[in-house]
Amino acid sequence: MRKKSLAVLGALSFLTLNAQSFIHYTPFGGTEVAAEVVSVPGDGIYWVGHTNAFGTQDILVIKYDFQGNFIWSYVYDSNQNEDDRAYGAAPVTGGGIVIAGEIRGGVRDGLALYVQPNGNVGFARQFTGIRANFNDVIQHSNGSFYFVGKERMGGGREEVVLVILDINGNTIAKFYYDDGGNGNWDEGESLVELPNGDIAIIGYTDDGGS
Repeated sequence: MRKKSLAVLGALSFLTLNAQSFIHYTPFGGTEVAAEVVSVPGDGIYWVGHTNAFGTQDILVIKYDFQGNFIWSYVYDSNQNEDDRAYGAAPVTGGGIVIAGEIRGGVRDGLALYVQPNGNVGFARQFTGIRANFNDVIQHSNGSFYFVGKERMGGGREEVVLVILDINGNTIAKFYYDDGGNGNWDEGESLVELPNGDIAIIGYTDDGGS
């Protein structure tokens, strides 16, 4: 996973309106798509999305302090011939963020990316599958990272996939879920930790027209 500096020429600013902060910036010579904004206690605010400013789609992260001052911006590129997209992000204890997304080349692979407070890559993991992606991520109270999305199984059926990584990006466990119906598509869209430590997942299915 390569990190590229992205020059910001005074185009970034915070606008205050009705006691809420809004970020406005001029595109970086390409098309930028926002996926998530994350506030990390004691660290800063992270804007997460992707950009095609360098040709293919790359993950774009912009960091601000809590007063809205720009700190840094980086683009993260797994391979210059493939698209990298961010779909979800979450704060990390001690600073930085973890990003859920996909690498889209000839096939789609799930992408797990940990960005440290200084913008360096803590870990980057690519999860290969016939068609796989991660849509959301959280850091559990036990310190592990939980990624949810979908993966294509045998026969073309797509199932909800839940991957658990430790703080170093090592795989702890991987689970698959389907609704038990006759549909061919189940996908996890978002997840949250419950007070008892269990995980709740919401998503989609094509079974019964849902």
